[in-house]
Amino acid sequence: TKSKCRALESGYIKSNPVAEMKNRKEAKKRKVALTHAEAGILLREAKQRNHPYYFIWLMALATGMRRSELAGLKWSDVDFKNRLIYVQRQNIAKEGIVENLKTKEDRPVPIPQSIMNELTEERMRSSGEFVIDVECKSWRSGEQSRVTREFCRKIGIKEITFHQLRATFITNA
Repeated sequence: TKSKCRALESGYIKSNPVAEMKNRKEAKKRKVALTHAEAGILLREAKQRNHPYYFIWLMALATGMRRSELAGLKWSDVDFKNRLIYVQRQNIAKEGIVENLKTKEDRPVPIPQSIMNELTEERMRSSGEFVIDVECKSWRSGEQSRVTREFCRKIGIKEITFHQLRATFITNA
């Protein structure tokens, strides 16, 4: 931008064409995340109220997986013995199952010991091939963020979107 300033100072141009632009670092929004305590409140309240997203939020907070990765996760991708999830596909709203991941390659995700019992119980209850049941209307229509925000508001914690559960996982890791 020095050449732009010199051009302005020298009279070659009448106004700075980038004067209103913000520095990219300044323009970037800070990622909003729940504190460890808020994440605990979210899960506790969701479980107590039998919220249909409880298990989904648990998986997102415990693994940091994206919404589309959770939706594409099959039981065959879960290695209970070695406590690993192999992320191999996504289920993208309006596109369906996509084998190409955002990162372009499969990746293993460790399963925290703290969720092993719930994951095992969910496996025993499940009759489908997918870990997450995405047949509920709000999931299919892509309203996970609205559902998450509204529930956070209802229980009195910071309102976040579904994707910010990933930021919560990373921040609290």
